Amino acid sequence: MTIAPDNDLPTAEFWAFSVTLYGNESVKEQMLRWQDENGANVNLVLLCIWAGTLGRSLSTDDIRRATGEVAGWNAAVTRPLRHLRQRLKSDWRQLANDAEPARQAILSAELEAEKAEQELLLKALAPWLAQTAADASTLIKANLAAYLGSAATAAPASSIAAICSGE
Repeated sequence: MTIAPDNDLPTAEFWAFSVTLYGNESVKEQMLRWQDENGANVNLVLLCIWAGTLGRSLSTDDIRRATGEVAGWNAAVTRPLRHLRQRLKSDWRQLANDAEPARQAILSAELEAEKAEQELLLKALAPWLAQTAADASTLIKANLAAYLGSAATAAPASSIAAICSGE
């Protein structure tokens, strides 16, 4: 699958936002919890948050469209790379030094797959214009609830607050 670049899509901004937010350890832990316990796609979670910061509300139809757009890519590329990278770390621990270059190469490929997935998400929901003047925190919570349903509301308030503030 070739993804044609679209100069109207804020792909670099979305990626930079994602790297910064995911770099926060408590935010990362909550996102991985949603991924592991609820099958959430971290890029979709990041999209919900980023959209809220831009004043964009995501409907359940938006979420469905975005989910459908990345489902095949995620299943065929992103998840297998993540699984392989994780297996190299856990299943072949005795080869840690020898396997590390391969694991790093897989991590690099996984990050490129994540970037491509983010571009697919943006294309599914283009154009990227603010739709409301509502408070970003309110929009982030609503967007997360539209995607995660009860998993978002079941998350500790401190985790949601950290995600909303980016701290």
